[in-house]
Amino acid sequence: MKISKILLITTCLLFGVNIYGQNNVTFGIKAGYQRAGFINSNSTFLDNNRFQVGGLVEWEQTPFFALQGELLFERKGGFLVLFPNSRFRTKIDTKLDYISLPVLGKLALVKGVALEAGPQLGFLIGDSGKVVSDGSDFELPDTNFIELSVNAGFRFTVLQHYFMQIRGNLGLTQVFDGLEDSDHKNVALKVSLGYMF
Repeated sequence: MKISKILLITTCLLFGVNIYGQNNVTFGIKAGYQRAGFINSNSTFLDNNRFQVGGLVEWEQTPFFALQGELLFERKGGFLVLFPNSRFRTKIDTKLDYISLPVLGKLALVKGVALEAGPQLGFLIGDSGKVVSDGSDFELPDTNFIELSVNAGFRFTVLQHYFMQIRGNLGLTQVFDGLEDSDHKNVALKVSLGYMF
């Protein structure tokens, strides 16, 4: 029920933008690779191969600046180490699936190159874990339903309709509620290819 409400609200917002600025709005699709993991107070790990796929809407404000909204399905997650300083040390491979809504400002730097930056709201729709040593399933501790993060990166227009994005994503909210002394946040380096209609 929560997921369907999220998708309904997002669809309404996208159509609302289209109605409001229909002469300056373009739509596109994108998919790509992301190197994902966790960051905490002690270290940063980008140790898992993940992916993203979705669509975007771009609302041009001036020839040099545009607002861009995206609706993405993306898989994040990294290796979670439990009891790191004991003989019970356990390494868990986590998979965290989100519906993500980035809202970005796009600033043209030179022809074909733009800076993109802005916040992102994510809604967890699935999580799973496996023990690396034996492949057995592991029930993850309470995982937060909502994630807030920030994006920054560059967009390169390759041809008239094709583009490539290179972007970093840094989580601002903790992933797990059910772990003592845990401050794990998602982090990802993303590379995607897309097409604007």
